[in-house]
Amino acid sequence: MPTFTFQPDFARDASPQPDLHPNAMPYDLDMAYQHIKELGFALIEQSIEPAVIQNLVGKHGDKAFSTHSLSIKPESCPPNEIAYYYGYPTFVTHQGWGVIAEAKRRYAIEDVVAVHRVGFLDVEDIRLWVGVTAESKEVADEASQWIRETLEKQLCLWRYDFDKQDVPEWLQVNR
Repeated sequence: MPTFTFQPDFARDASPQPDLHPNAMPYDLDMAYQHIKELGFALIEQSIEPAVIQNLVGKHGDKAFSTHSLSIKPESCPPNEIAYYYGYPTFVTHQGWGVIAEAKRRYAIEDVVAVHRVGFLDVEDIRLWVGVTAESKEVADEASQWIRETLEKQLCLWRYDFDKQDVPEWLQVNR
């Protein structure tokens, strides 16, 4: 059986990224929305549009709503102002579902949506977005911040370092 190796060509096209798992979940937007509705987390290659994704968070009556997000900072990707994030879709998606399940156990939240973006990101693009509804604004804020921080620490993602003039390298994001 051949060994698969991820060798990105960094072409900005719509070609799918490989995953080592034979039954890998693709970065498909429709499937991502399905995962968000069912389990609260998805990994996508498309731009994160808060107005669209916010509609996936169940807002029941007068429940409090809170969001937290992370964007690409200019100092994190000089000189070309591009970042490239990669994660194995199946593995990262299951990690995200675990964080969402833990958040639901810890906090009295009504609904939660979290999305992490992979692929090419420009400066100021959102790479992680979390939205939470709860009975109170304090609970919603605390839960969404905890989810954002936990996803940032636990998701197994890599960023390609374009800064190196001689030998570009992959950096694990959460290490």
